[in-house]
Formats: sequence, structure tokens, C-alpha cells
Amino acid sequence: RSPRTEPRPERRAEEDFAEPFVPLRAGLSRGEFGEGALVRCTLRSGQVIRHPGHVVVIGDVNAGAEVIAGGDIVIWGRLRGTVHAGAAGDDQAIVCALDLTPTQLRIGKRISRPPEGKPRRRTVPEMASVEEGTIIVRSWKASR
Repeated sequence: RSPRTEPRPERRAEEDFAEPFVPLRAGLSRGEFGEGALVRCTLRSGQVIRHPGHVVVIGDVNAGAEVIAGGDIVIWGRLRGTVHAGAAGDDQAIVCALDLTPTQLRIGKRISRPPEGKPRRRTVPEMASVEEGTIIVRSWKASR
């Protein structure tokens, strides 16, 4: 299956994988690896990627853009939009990004927002996962 982009409809996460996937628009790759999908472009506000497996984005996910995956999400760029890994209820999913500053981060049924206050000065790759029912963000390097 291929990921798809579409305008942002309001609906439940369980419904995200109920309908068939449509052909990709320009800028997206059909590079599937097992259960994964490769997206080779920067996602702009209003763009939504949905895929029932893992999603790798080579590019940025800007504020207002959204990535929803049934599995893990890896962003090889800046994550400033919204992501939902494990959207079918998988709390074991992870989210990784070179710059992890999402508007909203969801893993399974857990939801997290960035702390309010001053933005971070130093950018380091990070990984978010669920531990003991809470979303925890750690340095990507430390999680090897």
C-alpha cells in the first residue's frame, strides 16, 4: 500500500485505515519497504500522510502538516507539525526526528505537546516512545 495525501478531515484514528489508499501526488515516492512507506518531500501546512505501516519522511514536516502511521514514524528533518505513530492503538510505536519540536505528538492513545516557554537552542536528534503509560523523549543517540 502507498501513503496518501489529502485535505485534513475531522475523524477518529480508527477510521484512518478503513478506506482504500489513493495514488500519490507529485513529490511523494512509492518506495515501500515491507510495511513501510518512504516520503521524499517537505510536507507543508494542510498536507496529510496516512499509511497503515511505518513511515519515513526525508524532509521536514512543517506546522499544520500531519503524518499518521499504524507503525513507527521517522523524520529525517525537522518535525514541527503533528504526528500520530501507532494510530491503530500500538503503544509500542516510536517517533524519531532530527529536530523533534512537534505541534502535537501522539503514540497509540497517548497525546503529548511540547513544553511551553522558550524554544530549545540546541537541536539534537530525538526519539519519543511510551514508557509506563507516558510519552518520553530521549536523545536518539542514547537509545541505541
